[in-house]
Amino acid sequence: MLPFHRALGLADDAPVISAQGALVRPARVASDGGDDARGTPDAWRTCPVPSALAAAVTREGLARGAAVEQYRVSGVYLQTRTAWTDYDQTRNAAPHRLVPDLLALDDAADPVLKVMWFDDPACLAAIADATAERYAGALVVTPTDPPYLEFSAANATKGTALAEVAVRLGVPRAAVLAFGDGTNDASMLAWAGCG
Repeated sequence: MLPFHRALGLADDAPVISAQGALVRPARVASDGGDDARGTPDAWRTCPVPSALAAAVTREGLARGAAVEQYRVSGVYLQTRTAWTDYDQTRNAAPHRLVPDLLALDDAADPVLKVMWFDDPACLAAIADATAERYAGALVVTPTDPPYLEFSAANATKGTALAEVAVRLGVPRAAVLAFGDGTNDASMLAWAGCG
């Protein structure tokens, strides 16, 4: 989101909603690479995926043969590069960090904000509904771009994050304008006064 933030000429202390709404923090904190923000002292909102669920979803994705990414407070991590993750990197300004084992990373020091599976679009489309039903109430499961299936905490959506930002800034819902281009934007577009 930072390239858009900069292109709009917004202030460094203006909030950036990222990771499906799981993290809201000022642009100045988000732009420093995130490593010194692991404790997120300046975060307006942090809604991590519970560790046990993050591990379960990561294991399941890997067992299915999907490439798996974990968005953490400090950045985006994966253990296998594929054509799908390379495609994602072309759309994401945050550099992917290749690690030997996603499950060995420290969730307490660096929480998982969302987990993504990357695979053939037909394969993900065939399992999306059943996967969403299995995690209903525990996680938000969202098919976004065709090769993406995203998992976030039950209270982490762009709509809930936008509502919190609007309240904090004293902006009435009717005065909020939102733009979006994917299914993960639906809650934000529905909440905004004009979406």
